[in-house]
Amino acid sequence: MNKSYNKHSDSRKTHAYPNHNTKLNNLASGESVIDRKHSHLSSDTATRSAVNGALSRIHANNRQFIEEEITYDKPVGQTVCVSTTHNDIIVMAKRRNRNGLSRLVMNRTPEPSSKVFVVLKKSGPFEYVLITGFIGGKPYPELFDTNAFDRKENPAKGKRILE
Repeated sequence: MNKSYNKHSDSRKTHAYPNHNTKLNNLASGESVIDRKHSHLSSDTATRSAVNGALSRIHANNRQFIEEEITYDKPVGQTVCVSTTHNDIIVMAKRRNRNGLSRLVMNRTPEPSSKVFVVLKKSGPFEYVLITGFIGGKPYPELFDTNAFDRKENPAKGKRILE
């Protein structure tokens, strides 16, 4: 599951979008949202449903790049981004299609979450492409990602990816 992205130079080649024909929900403000080719949403129906629900609550306000964390009144699914403690086993590992090592926690189970996080990039006058979307809150950026969203807390502590 992708929990990291680079809004300035996305290495996953999201700049052209010619093969995107999987339509997701429209945003609350009416813009269309399309999924990227080979997205994890195509095989994960629970996450796809949660992301579609979150999209219908987002107002684009003509933003070029959108990061939104949507909070529901009750859990919408399971998140693999869990809080860690000094008792957890943490490993650094190279994940497919990543430019550096990711911090992973071992031997933990997913936890219920009432949040969905989505990242969208404007691809046309009334269209956005989903860069990432998953059940869980806004994650810390990958340690190697210097252009990701602001690091407001120490990225070496707290919530990290469980895989």
